[in-house]
Amino acid sequence: SAYVGTLKKFDQFDIQANLRRDVLDGYRLNSTVNEYQKNTYLLGLGYRLTSNYRLTATTSTGFRAPAPYEFVANQNLRPESNQSNELGVSYVAPSTNIRLVYFDTKAKDAIYYNPYAGWGEYQNMNVKNNGAELSVRQLFGATSLKVSYTNQDPVNADINLQQARRAKEFGSVDLNHQLGRYQIGGLLYWSGTRKDSDFNSTTMSSYTVLNLYASYRIDKEWVARLRVENAGDTNYELASGFNTPGRGVFATLQYQPK
Repeated sequence: SAYVGTLKKFDQFDIQANLRRDVLDGYRLNSTVNEYQKNTYLLGLGYRLTSNYRLTATTSTGFRAPAPYEFVANQNLRPESNQSNELGVSYVAPSTNIRLVYFDTKAKDAIYYNPYAGWGEYQNMNVKNNGAELSVRQLFGATSLKVSYTNQDPVNADINLQQARRAKEFGSVDLNHQLGRYQIGGLLYWSGTRKDSDFNSTTMSSYTVLNLYASYRIDKEWVARLRVENAGDTNYELASGFNTPGRGVFATLQYQPK
C-alpha cells in the first residue's frame, strides 16, 4: 500500500486530504487468482465561524479484504467497501466542549456471518446507517462531566431490517472529581435493545452498566488505581446465550518515568 496526506490552514479554513492505494496480490475470487486494487480517500473541511464555533464536513471511503478464516467458509467473498459522510458543528470554550455530528454511511458487500448457512459461513451483504451523535464535556472547577448520546438507524439493506447487535440508541455519562492527589469517578453506560442476528428474531434487552474508578498519585512517577467494573452486577448480553462478566474489582500500580 501507499499513502499520502496533507493538512492546510488558511484564514478561517482547515483542509485535510488523504489518498491511499492498496494492492492485494494473489487475491482469490470465484476460484480465480487475481490482483485486487483499490483507491480510497478522505476529504475534510473545517470553517471557524467565531473563536468558539466551528463547522466541519468530511467524506471518505474505505475497504476491507476478507480475513483468511473468512475464506475458509466462503472462497467467493468480495472485499467490503464503504462510503462515509459527516457534517458537524462544535463549540469550544475554556471549560466547555460541545460537538454535534450527523453521519451517513453505506457499506457495499459488507462481510456478514450467517450461522444458518450450512455449518455457518460468511456472506456479502449491503448495509447502511445514518444518525446523529452529541458529545458534551463540561468542567466545574475540579469536577469533569462528559456526556455522549447517539441516535442511529443501522439497517441491513438486503433484508431491510435493523442490523444485528447494533442499538438504535446508546449513550454514556462520565463524572469524576480531582481532590489533590486523589481522583474518583464513575462511568454509566446505557444501550437500547438489539437484535441478536440478522437471521433470527431474537432481541436482546436494553441494559445499563456502572463502572467506578479511583486513583492516587503517589509521586510524579507512580500512580495507584482501583477500578470496579459492572458495580451493580448487572446481568446483560452482548450476544444471545453468552454471559457477560459480573462485578469485578481490579487494582493496578503504574510506573511511568519522567
